[in-house]
Order: sequence, then structure tokens, then C-alpha cells
Amino acid sequence: MQQSTSLLPLPMYAGALLLVGLIMMRVSRWHVGLCLLAGLLIGAGYATGRAHIRLEARVLDALDRTTVTWQGTVTGLPERADGGVRFVFKPDATTDGAGSIGPLALSWYSDDGFDESMTRVRPGARFSLTIRLRQASSLFNPGGFDHAGWYLAKGIGGLGYVKNGVLIATSGPSVDATRDRLRTWIEGEISPPVAGPLLAMALGDQSRISDTQWDTFRVTGTAHLVAISGLHVGIVAGLVAACVGAIWRRVPWLVCRIPARHTALCCAVVAALAYAALAGFGIPVVRAVIMLSVAAIALIGGRQSAPFRVLLLAMVAVLVFDPWAVLSAGFWLSFSAVAALMLVLSGRLARQPRWRQFLLAQAAISWMSLPIVLGVFGAPSLISPLANALAIPVVSIVLVPVLLLAVVSGSSSLLSLAAWVLEHLMTALSAMAGWSIELSWTSPPPWLVMITCAALVVSLLPRGTPTRRVAALCVLPLMLWRPEGPSTGAVWATVIDVGQGLSVLVRTASHSLLYDTGRAYYRGGDAGRSVVLPALSKAGVHQLDMLVLSHDDNDHVGGAESVMSGVRVQQVVGGVGVELKDRTVDPCVAGVSWRWDGVAFDWLYPDHGPAAAADNDRSCVLRIRASGHALLLTGDITRDGEARLISGTDLSDVWAVVAPHHGSKSSSSPAFVNAVNAEHVIFSAGYKNPYHHPARVVVERWEAHGTRSWNTATVGAVTAALGQGGPHIEGRVTNGRRYWHRH
Repeated sequence: MQQSTSLLPLPMYAGALLLVGLIMMRVSRWHVGLCLLAGLLIGAGYATGRAHIRLEARVLDALDRTTVTWQGTVTGLPERADGGVRFVFKPDATTDGAGSIGPLALSWYSDDGFDESMTRVRPGARFSLTIRLRQASSLFNPGGFDHAGWYLAKGIGGLGYVKNGVLIATSGPSVDATRDRLRTWIEGEISPPVAGPLLAMALGDQSRISDTQWDTFRVTGTAHLVAISGLHVGIVAGLVAACVGAIWRRVPWLVCRIPARHTALCCAVVAALAYAALAGFGIPVVRAVIMLSVAAIALIGGRQSAPFRVLLLAMVAVLVFDPWAVLSAGFWLSFSAVAALMLVLSGRLARQPRWRQFLLAQAAISWMSLPIVLGVFGAPSLISPLANALAIPVVSIVLVPVLLLAVVSGSSSLLSLAAWVLEHLMTALSAMAGWSIELSWTSPPPWLVMITCAALVVSLLPRGTPTRRVAALCVLPLMLWRPEGPSTGAVWATVIDVGQGLSVLVRTASHSLLYDTGRAYYRGGDAGRSVVLPALSKAGVHQLDMLVLSHDDNDHVGGAESVMSGVRVQQVVGGVGVELKDRTVDPCVAGVSWRWDGVAFDWLYPDHGPAAAADNDRSCVLRIRASGHALLLTGDITRDGEARLISGTDLSDVWAVVAPHHGSKSSSSPAFVNAVNAEHVIFSAGYKNPYHHPARVVVERWEAHGTRSWNTATVGAVTAALGQGGPHIEGRVTNGRRYWHRH
């Protein structure tokens, strides 16, 4: 259901369920199959009903990009960084215009820096805020992150930034207020580099972890250690159960009335719930608590249920709580890890030493997680088993217990001890990150991941299981899989949906070129890291033969440094004024040509004449030709640049053109449109961007000439293919839209 493009009406599920019920009353021999079908209908109907409720709680189209003044309450832990604060704000249902809108993810910045009003943004505080609202939206790219789906799963109704606000009432006692005080205490006691991971493990607040630390965790495969999940909940529950059980067994009259195991399990669940509250009831933590509770109920009830039956029951309980959990990699990783442990540590007749059980468990978890890691992240970490073999015992036996004791007792000495342990652990992980070799693997399709997971389950079964060894070989197709690419003489050009900016990936049979890299964001980060690199990875591109930076505008070159740090770049070519740190930029000069795999590339502009006065008119213009058709990349040239371009160049073979300057009124002159005579024009623009690109008059000018227009803001990434079989063009939205995306 979560993969559907639209939601079916609830009466359809009710009618189908009624029909299945009537059939079950008549045909008993199909009882099992019909029960499964009825269960699927109930689950799909339940998830659909929850989805309708979430969609109705989103910011309406009429409120998108409008300014409102609403009263409400701050929830969760605010994040203070970059001279501002980001927080979740729940509008009052009685406020005019708010209605049933869900919580809003807001940012509050000031040009004058962090002011007094922002310091009062605390959990539970009530404000009257003037907010510029916007709907949550996604960029549509192969391998791209789905922001709209992520916000929907978290129950966020919309986004916005605060223009001004007035405090109505300060916060009172609450769980989040306690978490905020603990965060202030930890930050006051521990230096920032170490405080970030400590806050993540104690309170679930990952906002203080630096990019360098995240890179270390990613390369070593230890990011799960700082994201409160089943491991941390299991540590807390296990320690509490062991302590309570040991004490309970030493009091005979207590044991005679209530079994020690039952008491230990109940206390473990209570401790897990307390830890979940301390972590802010994040979805991964709640999943772990539900799994623990289901297992505890099964054990206390005295039912000899099969372990996998308990695991499936826990999965159903998690999906009842959060139907969108299936969209999270953590959901599949956590359940696959538990399944792997059950497969290798239960049902064996021979008893093994503890150290061997630990190594076997680590190997089984890594083996079972491999398809999911490849499917979601692309490149696994070869150093991950060794790093986890060191980090998991340190975190589970020493760090987490000491840290939680420090939080509960308020002991600065214990907190300093936890910081000391973490500091040395981070030193070891950083060293291991330097040893790691990241392989150039590409994310395989979901169907191949599912087949491989099923085969790996068979490979972990006990010795003597038929086809056990053969099943282990089924991982080879997954590791050897490569995405489809153009053949010799063909070229594929994908205009990546980077929002307001430009980035075009051009591929031939054995070469790759990237034309521009998108923009750098105002408050940190850039499209190169967040959008372009995932698109390159999804396409199987791990090396660029040429990186073209058309001209020195942020929305074209802002992501260059991130791209060059993520993939190998053989040559950088740029327009006049483009400069990079520690890298030579070769100029693009009209008349220079080359061929890759039977595809012709020509620089058409700028020429050797006097440099244009405007930076936009210094853009590199590239023509790509294959099988008698051409694609034209124009950068941001204006009418003056267009006039100079068409004055001495025959563009009659252009089949598709990326519109100059995102479709601005200053470009796409009537003379240029007539000279190009393209069948397709592609506008790379942001959704509801403040520049109103592409301009309506420009779109109408192209369409009046018989040219079909494509806009990345509405159709996502656009791929134009030239070569044998004729030219072809399509937008990403045709196969990437889900029911929560804008239409």
C-alpha cells in the first residue's frame, strides 16, 4: 500500500473483506488462504485509513506559501545551531485557519544573530508565531531522499519559518522539559566533540553530531550505535532484568509468590519504556519496546510459542503502531538482525563457547544485513565487522550503562568517565575509518534484494539443510549487479531535480560527464552532497571523466566541492571566473570538440572574442550529438549570449535543449527559439521558486513553436536518450510518485 500512487476508498476494502467473509462461510477448504487474504485486506484498509488522517493534517494548498499568525505549543527538543533554532510547533486546533493541521517543523533565524526570543523556545512553551508556511515536498531523482514521505511518517503537517513571535506562557514540568535540562547539563559538563554522540545515546538528540563524526560512523558501519534503537533498549532491559532477577531470587518469600523471571521481564519492559521516554519516543525506540513487550507477554503467559511466531507478532504490532515503518531501512535492518540471531543461536544441539557465539552472531547479522545495506546505501563498509566487534562490547558493557547511571544520578564523575570511554572509542573508529576501502557497488533493485534475503535465510539454517550451501551463492548476483547504461553510439543525459539550480549527468557507454552541481544552501549543506551524489551512485557512476562548471553562480557550482570529495574527477572545465581550491580549472572554448564512444561533444560558446560583461553570459554551452540528433546545454546565457551563439552556429540538429537561465524572461529570445527549433525544452527550476522560473511567457513562446516543455519542478529528473532506436525523453515522476506527493 505504501508503494501506491493513490489511496483507494475505504469502502472498497470493506466490501472486499465482506465478500471474503461470505466465501469463508461457504468454502471451508480454502480457510487458510482466505484468512491470509482477509488479514491483508484488514491491514491495507487500516493503513489506508491512517494515511487519510495524516494527509488531512497536512498544510492545505490554499495555505502553501502564505503567512499566518497562530498560537500553539513547542514539542520535542529544539535544535539550536547556526544562529537560530529549529523546533516542532503544534498549533492550537481552535486557532483560526489551523483546524486539524498537524505539528509544524519550523526554523527561526535572525539576521542579527541569536536573539532573546529564541532562548525562550523550550519544550512546552506556548507562543504566538507569525509563520511563513509551506508544504513538505520532495525532489524526484533516482536514489533521492523522499523528504515528503519522511515528514509524513513522522506526522509533520508542514514546514515554515518564523518571522516573529511572542511568548505566551513558559513551559511546565514534562518529559521533554526534563530532557532539555539534561541536555543543558551534559553540554555544560562535556566538550562539544564528545557531547554530540553522548547526547544521541542518552537522549536521542543527534543534532550535535558533526559531519566528520557522521562520516566516521558511516565508513565503519557503526552509526546504529549512536541512533537509539533495539541495541540500546536491549542493553537497558537486559541490565535491569539481570539485576532485578538476581535480587528477587535471594528473597524466598517473594519467589514463592511471583516467579523471578516474570518480575524481571516486567521490570525490563518498564525500564525500556522509561528509556524510550528519555529518548523522546522516537520510532526506532518504540519499535524496540514493542518487540520487547510482545516477547515478554509471550514468556509470562507461559505459551511455548516458536521464536519466529513471536517475531512476526512483534512485526505486526509495530506496523499497527506505525504503518509507515516499512519505508524505513531501520525497520528491515532491526528485524533481519533479530531473525539472524534466532537462526544461528537457537535450535542448535551443540553448545558453543560465548566468544564463538558472539563472533557467529556478528557474522550472521552482517551477512543478513548485506542485501538491505546494498539496496539502501549502495556501498557497504568492509571494516564494519571489525569495528562493530570492538564498538558493540564497549558500548553495551561500559558506555551505555555508565552514561545512563550518570543521567539518573546526576553524577558528573560518571559522565566524565563515559566521555573518556567515548573519546578513546572515537579515536579507534577514526583510525579504522582510515583503513577502510569503500567498494564501488551500486544499489540493486528491490526485487533482487528480496530474493537474496530469502536465500540468505536458507544459508543460515543448521547443517544438513538441503541447498544450504547453494543458497549462500545467491548473494553473487546482488554483488555483481550493475544498472543499465547506454550502448556504444548512444548517450543518456539526466537533468537532475536539484530544485532551483542546474545539474546534468551525461553518460555514454564508458564515460561520464557532469554539467554543474546545483547550489549551496544558505544554512549549510549543498545539493552536491544531498542530491547529486546519490543520483550518481544510483546510476553506477563512481568516476567522472569531466566535471563542467558552466559559470560562477551559486546555483550552478555550489555543490562542486562535495561532488569532488564523493567521486573521482579526471578533469574540471569551467567558464571564465570559475575557481576551485587545490584544483586546476580548464577553460571551455568554442571550437574544441571530442568524441566518447561514438558520441560527439562540441563547445559552442564562449568564443575567443572579448569576455561578456555579465557573469551569466560567460556560461559554457555544450552540444552533444548522437545518431543525427543533438542535446544543447546552455547554462545561464541571456539574450546577448544567445545572439552571439546563433550568429555563427547551425543549431538545426538540436532535438532537446536545457532552457537558458531556468526559463527566465531574460533568455529564450524569439530568435533563439527559432534558431534552435527543438522538439523538447527542459526547464530546471525549483518548486514555487521566488524567481517564478520558468516565466509563463517563455513557456508559451517555446510551446507556440511546437516544442514540448518539461519542468523538473513538476516531473522530477528528466532523462533524454539519443542514439540507436531514436531519441526518447521521460520524467522521473512517471515511476517515482507516491500517494503523499504533490500532484
